[in-house]
Amino acid sequence: MQKEIDFEHLNLVRDRSDSIRKVLNYLDSNKWLDQISIDEVNKIVYGNREVNEKERQESVEIIKTLDSIGCGTYYRGRRTLPTRLELSQPMKEYLRKGQGKITNDEVIQSKEKTKTKRHTFWLREDFCVEMELPQDINHDEASRLAKFIEAVPFPS
Repeated sequence: MQKEIDFEHLNLVRDRSDSIRKVLNYLDSNKWLDQISIDEVNKIVYGNREVNEKERQESVEIIKTLDSIGCGTYYRGRRTLPTRLELSQPMKEYLRKGQGKITNDEVIQSKEKTKTKRHTFWLREDFCVEMELPQDINHDEASRLAKFIEAVPFPS
């Protein structure tokens, strides 16, 4: 089943992360790419210099974040194939149509159409996480949400 792009989340990370914005701008100006490798992400974010392990891991997190949003599928490098993000068909179509940032009005309209339910989860004894999720959330959407949480960078 083809992943859908979470445009609200895409715009949120684009606004909050300079590194992800650089990668998305690169993809936007190279509309016919089918994938982007970890080496390309490193060059986009850090220039042509040698990257250290922490910086490489941050580049992997960028790819994993884009995967969790629905922009493509993260593949860990094996043998001769590099770590990469293979762009999803919806992402390729989005880039090739030259669709820029979705407007807040469009996001708000789409929110109003979906009935939601608030969920709480006690992460720790002293910390509760609250989420508003669609009432009709399906397994694929729940998996995407789980992948997003797994992709959140944690302090080392």
